[in-house]
Formats: sequence, C-alpha cells, structure tokens
Amino acid sequence: MTVVSDTSVLLNLCLIGQEEILRVFFNQVWVPIEVKTEFEQLVKNDARFQKLIWPSWAEVHNPIQTDLPGLSGWHLGPGERHALALALEHHSTILIDEKLGRLAARKLGLRPIGVVGLLVQAKSKKMIPSLKPLFARLKKEAGFWVSTEVELQALREVGEG
Repeated sequence: MTVVSDTSVLLNLCLIGQEEILRVFFNQVWVPIEVKTEFEQLVKNDARFQKLIWPSWAEVHNPIQTDLPGLSGWHLGPGERHALALALEHHSTILIDEKLGRLAARKLGLRPIGVVGLLVQAKSKKMIPSLKPLFARLKKEAGFWVSTEVELQALREVGEG
C-alpha cells in the first residue's frame, strides 16, 4: 500500500526516532516536492529539527493536478495542498496532522491518519513499548500539540490510560 505524507507527520516521527514504522505499515511513502522542501527548510532553520535527516525511502512524486474540488477558499499550505492532491489522484491514505488538512482530506473522501493514530497502531502491534514517553517528547521537543482528550483516548486504547 502506498501512502502520501504531509510534512508534519514525517518530521515529527523522525524527531522521535519512529519514522521506520511507516516502512512497516506501508510499501511506499510518497511526498510532493513541497513537502520535502518544507522538511529541509525546517531542518535548516529550526533548532528543534536541525539533526534530522530526510528518510531516503520517502519518494518524491508530484500531483498532475493541484486543484482540490470544493476547497478553493481553504487556507492550506503548499505542502498540504499538494499532498492532498497527490493522495486524491492515487486514492491513497494521507498522513496529515493539521486540523484543517484533516478536514479537507475527509471532504475529498480521503482517509487521514496522523502521528497519534500511527503511534497507537505501532503500540497495538508491539512495535513500541509505550506511548506516554513519545507523546512527552513530541510536546517538549517538537512543540507538537494534541488535545488532552485525544491523548487520553489514545492512551486508553492501548491500555496506558
């Protein structure tokens, strides 16, 4: 199965050393060039991400059409817009965290999965020992925001809450 990723999911999984779960769950991880460029700019300009390296297995593919039907007034960034367009063209699951991007994905008929969902799946498959320390790292090191309700639900789902 091929999945398309936006910047945040790939970046944050790399930050906590869990990017390899993507290779277990998916045959291929595709990103538009805008996502790779944003990742590289954040590595270059944001101290939180300066030690990260682009995963060599994340393949750059660009959408043919970048128009998103019914979303013309939505304020999506270029990485989100192109990732959504690529996922739409290939009927792929999309890895995206931002609330607006997830809403847009659902409106387009796509299935969004974010960092929290991926980590829950990884914990359920015993690929990681515990979610709590990973959530703590995401918040502290990446400035990742997750609602208390979503975090508690995820922890309960894997027997940590």
